[in-house]
Amino acid sequence: MYNDIKLDKSLYNISGKSFTQALSDLDPDSQYAGTELSKLDAYERQLKRFDIKVAGENCDVVDKFFQATESAVLFPEFIRRSVISGMDSAMLPNIIAVNTIIDTLDYRGFTATCYSPYTTVLSQNSELPEVLIQTSNVLSLSKYGRSLTVTYEAIKNQKLDLFSCILKDVGRQLGNALVNVGLTKIIDGATSIAGTSGGFVYDDLLKLYKSFAKYNLTTLVASPATCAALLALPELAECRSDDGGLSVQLPFGPRLYKACGYTGTSIIALDKDYAMEMITGNSGVTIENEKIISRQIDSIGISIYTNFRKIASDASAVLTYTA
Repeated sequence: MYNDIKLDKSLYNISGKSFTQALSDLDPDSQYAGTELSKLDAYERQLKRFDIKVAGENCDVVDKFFQATESAVLFPEFIRRSVISGMDSAMLPNIIAVNTIIDTLDYRGFTATCYSPYTTVLSQNSELPEVLIQTSNVLSLSKYGRSLTVTYEAIKNQKLDLFSCILKDVGRQLGNALVNVGLTKIIDGATSIAGTSGGFVYDDLLKLYKSFAKYNLTTLVASPATCAALLALPELAECRSDDGGLSVQLPFGPRLYKACGYTGTSIIALDKDYAMEMITGNSGVTIENEKIISRQIDSIGISIYTNFRKIASDASAVLTYTA
């Protein structure tokens, strides 16, 4: 049971597994089916074990993690989860079809090319038209991250929910940066549609919609300034957000997302389910945990290895405006 698990910093060093996955091997979720603990994962059960409250009215301070040698092992994972939560709020999941996890820093994906229309009628004895699947060029992962300069003395009496909020903001800024990296990959070589000279008009959006002959236009991404200009169009006056302000549902189906940090005037359009792949190193978001656990903190290193790749070239397009 979760109360008997021996917590040790070596759980962070198991190749190919996150801390929570390593914990789950020792404390499988299946043991708790039908109990009040069934909604908690292995890490959350350890928080319960040491009575650490990370949010809410009775939220603990950072020092609560360090009341025992074993509970201190949980603190780097608290940091990592907070950062990931912030990254996810940066709308990165809304432009990614699939996130491929690899255990190297180089990746070779593959593409599929069909040389015959799918509408071709086949005679009974004819050969089936070919769809050629072949590997693509090698793609190297790049490292992104930040080092937070902080001492244990500076944070030990801070409430965990406030510290988590700061970490989420760091994660959000990192997520915004990765969104811009992904958008750059989409824009490069994408079908370019010229917008109306002199400003944004609704017909340009319909022109963009029309260009998606093989895929569905599910997602539009633009800078904050461009989003504001679009939403000022009379045709979009009645559009509303139904997801807490993350996006705006447009009349003809797609959702409009604001890309914080993107300053271009282009509007990026894509079929979210087929346009782009995110490739991530198997360690995902990494927290330098050695000094954190021992309370010898002078900085907290946060990093991720990742890159992006187009999947289907026709599943994206760009509406461009000339200043």
